[in-house]
Amino acid sequence: MEEKMMVGTRRPHLGIIADILTVANKPSIQSHIIGQCSLSYTSYSSLIPDLIAKGLITTQQAKSTITYLTTDKGRQFLKQYNILLTLLEGDDNNDKE
Repeated sequence: MEEKMMVGTRRPHLGIIADILTVANKPSIQSHIIGQCSLSYTSYSSLIPDLIAKGLITTQQAKSTITYLTTDKGRQFLKQYNILLTLLEGDDNNDKE
């Protein structure tokens, strides 16, 4: 899930969401999502409740550990997001001709 970016630019919001959903395709704990997605705790804390509310991820609790898992709706988002990236990357190639 790599996106071409210029040095010093921020990742797009949808790209961050896609990264989280990709990591959470397997049950993942908070620290794993933060580390794999290179997020600050503040960013993580503001995004996760929204993703849960939108039905893109779900939580599972075993004893004192909460894990996050991408839902079917979240996987559909990833599929559509990747299609969009492919279309946009194709436009870059057409601009060079």
